[in-house]
Amino acid sequence: MKIRSKGDAVSLVINLKQAIRGINTLLRSQWYNDHKDFVELKYKLSKRLEEAEELIASGELPDCVIEEWSEKTERELKLLGIKVKKI
Repeated sequence: MKIRSKGDAVSLVINLKQAIRGINTLLRSQWYNDHKDFVELKYKLSKRLEEAEELIASGELPDCVIEEWSEKTERELKLLGIKVKKI
């Protein structure tokens, strides 16, 4: 995912929020399973989301950081079997 603009950064934020909502749904619906990895991933994504939103608000988000976060997030989610939809 090439990120070239603030709009692309906002798309990253939306993707992160969707992933977090998906994890929340999984945790609620399958409470009887051990979801330690999902809880840890949710924490990391929440931190990343918070940082991205702050940097976007201040206009200080470099494109290379957005690309790195986007790729890492997608990789981590794919490992756990979660598909992220592009908006």
